[in-house]
Amino acid sequence: MIKSKSYLFCFFFVLLAGCGGQNAALLYGQNPAFYAYALGEVEGEPTTCHNAEVFATPASCQKVITALLAYKALGAEHRYETNLYLQERAGKITGAVIEFMGDPTFTSQDLAQLLSPLKGLKLEGPLVLDATAFKVPPYSPNNMIGDMGTDFSQPVSAMIIDGNIPVMPGEAGIAMDLEAYAIQKVQGVLQGLGQHIPVVMGTKKAGAFLVNRVFSKPLGETLPPALKRSDNLFFDVLYLKLVYTADPAGISDWTKGDAMIKALLLKHFGIEVPGAQLLDGSGSSRYNRIQLRQLFQILQKGYKVTPFLQALPYSGEKASSLLKRTGLPKHIRAKTGAMSGIACLCGYGIKENKPHAFVMVMAGFQPPQKAATRVIDDFVAGYFAG
Repeated sequence: MIKSKSYLFCFFFVLLAGCGGQNAALLYGQNPAFYAYALGEVEGEPTTCHNAEVFATPASCQKVITALLAYKALGAEHRYETNLYLQERAGKITGAVIEFMGDPTFTSQDLAQLLSPLKGLKLEGPLVLDATAFKVPPYSPNNMIGDMGTDFSQPVSAMIIDGNIPVMPGEAGIAMDLEAYAIQKVQGVLQGLGQHIPVVMGTKKAGAFLVNRVFSKPLGETLPPALKRSDNLFFDVLYLKLVYTADPAGISDWTKGDAMIKALLLKHFGIEVPGAQLLDGSGSSRYNRIQLRQLFQILQKGYKVTPFLQALPYSGEKASSLLKRTGLPKHIRAKTGAMSGIACLCGYGIKENKPHAFVMVMAGFQPPQKAATRVIDDFVAGYFAG
């Protein structure tokens, strides 16, 4: 394995090539890999780049796009809501409805608070769980089938309780159907309230009236920790929320969100990304693609969005994806991305009061992930040290 000092040695030769990249092969020695990068000030063209026009899979670096659009289109004060309705017929309460609106932070405690008005109430009908705000299937067909049902690839729905990690009690690793999981959670709360009515999936009917509502904390409080820990569920739900806000009709096919997210990028940042594919909010699909020059331009615009800048983790920060990336300079704020054979890093650094943005992607490498991340970290550290 090539030592870290050798990586830095190669880095300086790459810098000599500038955007031409004639000596870029030195970056990774004899280990075959695709790599691309773009670095420069937050105004103007990148000053150091290689393969910046090539489309690459951004992995979790795609979350920066979702986060930036959330701050611009929804705002830091945005709160998710979950609603409780009662159904009435002929003067009698026939049932109740929970209308889920995609709150990724909704917990069993929130559920108990939402259903508290049902205590002591005589209900003749069922409690209906309405998750129709989002119409896409809970797993995108663009994702790896082996990821589904894991604690980093939960089913995505308007209906979320305790992070949607549906595992059968006492049977670790055996996934439960999302609807069965939610029904079980709700039944447990109802029993505590003395209610023993059926719980079914369905939709809110005309004439239902609102009796309670639970709000999430503001997006300005919930997004930063989710971005720092790279929470896939949070950002896939946020993607669907952005689509729903732009058009309440929503989408029934994950691939249809791409055009709407691109339209939001143009509306809020004046950036077009022709040829890119933005098929989810988390970056968990290998079918996502974007030119590094395009992502670099998005980061340049994003530097002016102060809450976003502050939400990015710094080197060594606890409860973040940069916890072990202590080789990066302390003034770096960045988002990581990782898949099998893919490693990414994008963000900002301040050098002599001059803010710089950077994006780097490596793919198809053979060594372990940590070897690739060390190459990236040495590369970025060398850029800001030179």
